[in-house]
Amino acid sequence: MDTLSSRAIGLSEIPVLDFADLDRGQAARSQLFEAMHEACARVGFFYIQNHGVPVQAIDRIFAETHRFFALPEAERDALHLTDSPWYRGYLPTGTPGANKVTRSNLLEAYNLARDLGPDHPDVLTLKPLHGPNQWPAERSLPRFRQAALTYYGLMEALSQRVLGVLCGAMAIAPQSLLPWFDNQLAQLRLLYYPAQPVLDDPILGVRAHHDTSFMTMLVQDDAGGLEVQGRDGEWLVVPPRPDMFVVNVGSYLECLSSGVYTAAKHRVVNRSGRRRYSVPFFFSPRFEVTVEPLPQFARRPDARKVESINVGEDMVRFFDTLFPAVAERGGGPHDKYGTAGRRVVHKMAEGYEAT
Repeated sequence: MDTLSSRAIGLSEIPVLDFADLDRGQAARSQLFEAMHEACARVGFFYIQNHGVPVQAIDRIFAETHRFFALPEAERDALHLTDSPWYRGYLPTGTPGANKVTRSNLLEAYNLARDLGPDHPDVLTLKPLHGPNQWPAERSLPRFRQAALTYYGLMEALSQRVLGVLCGAMAIAPQSLLPWFDNQLAQLRLLYYPAQPVLDDPILGVRAHHDTSFMTMLVQDDAGGLEVQGRDGEWLVVPPRPDMFVVNVGSYLECLSSGVYTAAKHRVVNRSGRRRYSVPFFFSPRFEVTVEPLPQFARRPDARKVESINVGEDMVRFFDTLFPAVAERGGGPHDKYGTAGRRVVHKMAEGYEAT
């Protein structure tokens, strides 16, 4: 069982990468690439500053996140994620998943992804994980949808910048990696952690885990609570820093790098005594991509043997494990799409070929 003790980080333990270095000449860019490599290999977490996302857009998504979780319970429940075969919508505290042993995470969530209309080819063919979002009523939150979609687009653009720096860190041409992220499987989550008493044994906001993503970019409010596990097993507090994103390595990048880049374990412990809000953006290659270790990493002495991962199959399995109510639903008044639709979705997940 994880101990809930942790310590504050030293300034050098989680690096800060300054993306303004991209415009400061070749020497500065080379230093940035080296810093990205070191951060991914040593910690698996880093901050980025001068990232290009307007502070107004960040303030707006936080304001709409506050408004969403302040909606009446009935309005939030009308958007329940388990009513969506695309895993979009609202999750209240304690939503049952596959883990029946440990205590539930103490948080509420709203999940969204690329918003596809009913005539989109991927929707017409029932391609798994490709569909519409569930949106709150405009009369309740008139600016929510536009704020969320705008922020989602800004984060997709930032993910491209991060990937460009990563390619420099891995000494590969950008065009060998960036095409994987056309129509990427990216998810945006709005998270709310209720206040809890300041105790020696608080309930975990989020249990220790690795991210099923390529990389994750997070903004958190000043309540803090994010903690990352170092290679020695010690938990380190990752405090919010003004105007910076926290970025961490996910499972697909760990695979690509033969484990040289670390998908570090992390968790959330809300010790502040206040409500906490955060907005993570999980980006990953498109559905059809199969991630395999790059040869230059596989040959390194510190490489680990890893299996290739088909992104679509892995994500379908991940979500179905988290939310078996979606995967196993046998019909009923809340089953908008029917058991037959779920069978088609799973059959297609099994049949998609890697590229």
